[in-house]
Amino acid sequence: MDDPSQFSDVTCSLCGRHNQHVRVVSTEAGPIICQVCVAKCAEIFDEEVGLTPPHGGWSQRWPLKS
Repeated sequence: MDDPSQFSDVTCSLCGRHNQHVRVVSTEAGPIICQVCVAKCAEIFDEEVGLTPPHGGWSQRWPLKS
């Protein structure tokens, strides 16, 4: 499987953010998911099971590309 972070023109399958602005991951099933969507999912899971998110929130763990 190709590393989508090396592609010059991909977007998140969920929100449409371009990989020039965010880090992306891919699965063998095909979707490309950005770090912002991964952080939002982690926040939802934390809330569902009653866990406290990390200090500053999940989105602060992975800074956006500059």
